[in-house]
Amino acid sequence: MSDTAQVDLVVTGMTCASCAARIERKLNKMDGVDASVNYATGVAHVNFSPVVDIDSLVSTVKAAGYNALPPHPLLDEQVAHLEAEHERDLKRRWLVGAVLALPTAAIAMFPALHFSGWLWAVLIVALPVVTWSAWPLHRAFVRNAQHGATTMDTLVSIGIIAAYVGSLIQILQAAGHHEPHIYIDVAVVVPVFVVLGRWLEARNKRAAGAALRRGL
Repeated sequence: MSDTAQVDLVVTGMTCASCAARIERKLNKMDGVDASVNYATGVAHVNFSPVVDIDSLVSTVKAAGYNALPPHPLLDEQVAHLEAEHERDLKRRWLVGAVLALPTAAIAMFPALHFSGWLWAVLIVALPVVTWSAWPLHRAFVRNAQHGATTMDTLVSIGIIAAYVGSLIQILQAAGHHEPHIYIDVAVVVPVFVVLGRWLEARNKRAAGAALRRGL
């Protein structure tokens, strides 16, 4: 592509490689744009013609459901702050989820731990896990759905909601006449493990991404 300019945009909000692929497709649909998006570094490398400006590139990324930061003197500092805050947020959500999920799953799985009213008790304790702790997964699901796309977050979010709502329905249908089979252990264990993986990934990606961006 002749007579082109280049820019590296730092993209935030990506949760998997399919996010990077979707952003790349959106950018490459623009006239005079040749882009490649690296999920590992969180950077979109864009070659663009004079008829395209950086603001339109940023707008295209935002229209896909993500955010893009153009080059500026404080970019590295801004990215480091965003990544550190994202890592801390995931860590908080995992810790709270793990503390609540452990007794919830244990009570649900082992009949010896059952007590009067245990079904409603585990539903109440599990609620913060399937909502607040799993919120990054639900948020990604909604964002992807708004753009007609699916990722792993879509499947995980639907699975968590289905397990919790299915358990609630089973309890209501049993109406105290018998002990229903519920899936509340799935509803709390899945988000805890997925968010743990996201936290560890964010921690490693923050260090690796900073090093790789310095080498760009």
